[in-house]
Amino acid sequence: CGHCKSLQPTWSKAASALKGVVNLGAVDAATEGPQMRIAASYGVEGFPTIQVFGKDKQNPEKYNGQRDLQSLIQTALDNVVKVVSAR
Repeated sequence: CGHCKSLQPTWSKAASALKGVVNLGAVDAATEGPQMRIAASYGVEGFPTIQVFGKDKQNPEKYNGQRDLQSLIQTALDNVVKVVSAR
């Protein structure tokens, strides 16, 4: 979709900036196949949907923040702190 395509460059930059610290992934859930089942299992209904898989990998948190580079990076780093603090 157009929203997904416009987010992709920012997502790639965030993934590069966070490499070795946080794993960012993407699933194309708009096409038929196993990726649609993965998305459905996490309640994805619209695109792009961003979810944060923190300590509990089975219950990700939906991300509703800004979709600019700095916001994505800061959210990822904030979640690293939450996971480490919970140990």
